Amino acid sequence: MVRTANRPLLLALAEERLGRAALEAGDRQTGVPALERALDRLIALGATAPARRIQAVLERYAGDRRARA
Repeated sequence: MVRTANRPLLLALAEERLGRAALEAGDRQTGVPALERALDRLIALGATAPARRIQAVLERYAGDRRARA
């Protein structure tokens, strides 16, 4: 439902929550890509503060492969 609502900020925040929950459960295979999608959306929207927050989490779990925000 969120993906079809045409609300990109809402979708980015939902992806962030999914990613964080997956990482907390130990599921990097789901968590990292979800956070990367959220980061991409937030950067496209110009939402730099939330993008930096997600970037910090990604740096902890995915290393240097996402040094963009």
